[in-house]
Amino acid sequence: MDLKDFLCWTVAPLLLLLPCACQSMYAHILNEEPVHVIPGSSLVLQARIEHGPLEEISTVTWEREPETGRNPVKVTLATCSGKGLRCSGKSPGDRVSAEQQGATLKLDGYTRADGGVYSVTVTDQTGAKTTAQCIVREYGHGAPQLDRRLQLLLREAGIVLGELLPLLTAFTTPQPGIKPMIFKL
Repeated sequence: MDLKDFLCWTVAPLLLLLPCACQSMYAHILNEEPVHVIPGSSLVLQARIEHGPLEEISTVTWEREPETGRNPVKVTLATCSGKGLRCSGKSPGDRVSAEQQGATLKLDGYTRADGGVYSVTVTDQTGAKTTAQCIVREYGHGAPQLDRRLQLLLREAGIVLGELLPLLTAFTTPQPGIKPMIFKL
């Protein structure tokens, strides 16, 4: 066996054991889509971030653009950057946090103008990016309707309707074979 064959059969398998520098970064917004928010309440979006062992998150950016329109303009809501992912929101009511495994955006005092397509973009140390999107709408535009008194109670309690709707739908949808009970107050 000559030196060339020796190197081929001993060094090549060793190279296969080295960790791969493959890009495996992934972002996903956890809220069920579309998110419906009662005006005046808070919008809370949560994202899960997954990345490979050799990747390090360097920037997390939250943006919003209109859901429809000819020339949608993206507005940057918050940016988190640096080693500890320090965050800064663009408005005083914006609260943003980011970690290596997740990011949260909270907007207080939601208005109709806050509706649109929200995106979180995660950038690693090499400049590779991944983006996740979520549609956010004002409650009442395409959302199931609730009693006005219940809307006010939810707003006062600070409950995000987008997180509550699946639960409400499950309890208010008539089930076959189950008779509804009627109570008089």
